[in-house]
Parts: sequence; structure tokens; C-alpha cells
Amino acid sequence: MITYLIDEKDTIGGFVCTWIRKLAGKCEHLYVIAQEVRHEITMPNVTILSLKKEKAFSKFHQFLRFQYFVIKYVVFGRIEGVFTHLMQIYPILAGPWCKLRKTPLVMWYTHKHNDILLKTAYLFCNKIVTATSESFPIKGRKIIPTGHGINCDKYIFRNWGNFNPQRINIVSVGRIGLAKKYETVLQAANLLKNKYNINNFHWQIVGGESRKDESEYVRYINDLYEQLKLQDCVTFAGPVPNTEVAKCYQDADIFVNTTPKGSFDKSVLESMSSGNVAVACAQGFDKLFGKYSNLLYFKENNSEDLAYKLNKLLGMQKTEMIDIATYLSKAIRQNHNVDILMDKLIEIFKEENR
Repeated sequence: MITYLIDEKDTIGGFVCTWIRKLAGKCEHLYVIAQEVRHEITMPNVTILSLKKEKAFSKFHQFLRFQYFVIKYVVFGRIEGVFTHLMQIYPILAGPWCKLRKTPLVMWYTHKHNDILLKTAYLFCNKIVTATSESFPIKGRKIIPTGHGINCDKYIFRNWGNFNPQRINIVSVGRIGLAKKYETVLQAANLLKNKYNINNFHWQIVGGESRKDESEYVRYINDLYEQLKLQDCVTFAGPVPNTEVAKCYQDADIFVNTTPKGSFDKSVLESMSSGNVAVACAQGFDKLFGKYSNLLYFKENNSEDLAYKLNKLLGMQKTEMIDIATYLSKAIRQNHNVDILMDKLIEIFKEENR
């Protein structure tokens, strides 16, 4: 397995540690090449091979270590498959050696971004595994939807016995960046408060600032927050370690994701597994929401539609909310469980080695 980071607490990539443990449980031995290692995984059949980014090694030095590990274990070892996580450059660097040894190469990728690197990586891969048929930008026979790999043992169904109709908790999780469209969140909260005269909700935004080059967007969101005077109903909680995100879902009744088409955000799936009533606008969630799609799926970048949907939810009875939450949680456990992803991945490698 090749990945960019091993860090249990990382807000974005912390889940990779779960993937490593789950995959190792189905392998005789798992070798993991990681660009940066901040957290050790102590399993007898797991070997972690760091490129030493955490030691500030140069990119050239990291490249040399990468080539050394791939040649040692793929060319001269007994590796039966190579699985790369997300970064397009990994299949490109490992691909020639895999072709030489006829070792199956499978890449996980779920993002709307498409460039020459991804097209090149696609050529080297035997198969591409991705969350849904809409989450990979290139169409072809190599694509296999596998679900998003959610750790349902971690994101357990919440206790709805604590539900308080006088203070319904809404949460949005994700870095504050342009892709997350948090202006839609703030504008919808303003409409709930001033158009619908709703005062029984509190909306928490969990996530730190995104990339440094998006500081202007962060200022825009802060200015809009002050302008709309939302301090009594919306709070910014800041970044939360991956190990503590589950509690955010446990404390919430409704989850809202405003990331637009092209991003099948796994935080929505985590919230659904946790028993939240999830609301989203990205393509693909309309199908996942099933019979509740008209209620939970809103038009992207449309705060009016989002506020309209939330107004309906905020007026529902507890039993209705639990019915929706149960339906959504079941959909995740049946289609996006990490155990299902790993079973499919092992089956792919078996097929490619026949």
C-alpha cells in the first residue's frame, strides 16, 4: 500500500490508519510506503516504510527512497498487489515496475479533479476503485465503485434519547475553504432566523482554515458572519482531530454539507452512519438519500432551498427524525462500510492474479 500520510489524529487523512488495519487483517503481510509517518501502527504483519517527509527530507531524497522500496519489495520481493491511495503520482512512479513484474496495480481515487497526471496514472493501473460511479472523472472499464470505506464501528448510531426539540443541534464538518461553500451555510442560517423566525436551532461549524492561499475566502466568511449577526445561532468550533470527530456527530441531530457537485464528501457518510439526519447537495447523494431525497437533497449554492428543507426538518417530530436517521445509517452500513471496501479490494487482486 502506498499513501501520503499516517497520522491517527489528522483531520483529513486520519482514517488511513483504519484502512491499514482493516487491510492488514486480510493479508499475510502488508507493506505500507508512506510519504510522512507521524503515528506508528504496531501489528505483527504490517511494515511501515517512511519516505521521511516528517524528517524534512528533500523531495529528491524521498523519490530515491520510494524507488528503493518499490524495487526491493515489488521487483525482488513476493508482492502480489500494489494499492495506492489518492495521489496520482504514486501509480506513475510505481507503474513501470509493476508492469515489469506483472504485479496488479490498483488506485483509490475519489475527486472531481482531472489532469494529465490522473490520465497517466489511469494508464498504469489495472483497476481504479472509487466511492461511486460519479466520484471518478474518467469513464472506463477499469472503474469499480466500492463505497467510501467508512468505519461504522467508530461512527456508531447516536443516542436519540437526548433529543431536545427546543434546541436542535446542526453541525457542518470540513475545512473552511472555497470548495466547502460556507457562505451557503451562513445565508441559510440567516433565513431560518429572520425569514422563518426559527430560534430552536444551533449550528456548529467544525473545521480549521484551509490552504494559506484561501485566506481571502476565510476573511470573507468571517465578515459575512459578522454582517449577518449570527453569533446567537452559529459558532465556529475550529479544527478537531480525527480521533474526536465522532463525538461531533454524536452531539448533533442534523448534519449539513454544502460542498457542490463533484465531491462525494465522506463526512456526510460518517454523519449518516452516526445516526444524523444528513442534508447535502453534491451529485450522488440524491440516490443515497433514497425515498427521503426530496426532503434532504437541496440545490447547490442555493441557501433558499437549504433553508426551506431545514425549516421542514426543524418542525418534525422526534419519531420522524429517528426514522430518517435509521434509514440513512442502514444505507451506509450496507454500501459504504470499510469492511465491504476491503473485501472488494482483496477480490480484485485475486482476480488480477489469476
